[in-house]
Amino acid sequence: MEARSRNRLIIVTGIVLVLLAVLLWRSSTGSLSYFKTVTELKAEKGLIGKTVKVGGEVVKGSVKRREDGVDFTISDKKSTIKISYDGTIPSTFGEGIQVIADGKYDKEDLVKADSLVTKCPSKYKSEKIETK
Repeated sequence: MEARSRNRLIIVTGIVLVLLAVLLWRSSTGSLSYFKTVTELKAEKGLIGKTVKVGGEVVKGSVKRREDGVDFTISDKKSTIKISYDGTIPSTFGEGIQVIADGKYDKEDLVKADSLVTKCPSKYKSEKIETK
């Protein structure tokens, strides 16, 4: 009976370890994963045709709203890339705002985004308090 209990414990422990490994792997490759800058994305030519996550600042004068979405350009101060997004536009979206677009890297200078997230604008930063 002891050997049987020990075997069950080993099997259950093995299953738990495998499940933990799968969860850790999925969380590292999931939506919470790191996004690439525009320069990093353009440096990896093998990503064309694949799903990517890219972040940058919306370039002033580049926003063109459509009935079902928006087209715009983002920059990381070194490179630019066009983003085409169909969907609900975040209320904080606008020129000069940091965004993260998640979608298909369609061709070298275009990402067709499935989701669009804006980073918190500077108005949420704390003010400096002067002390004397």
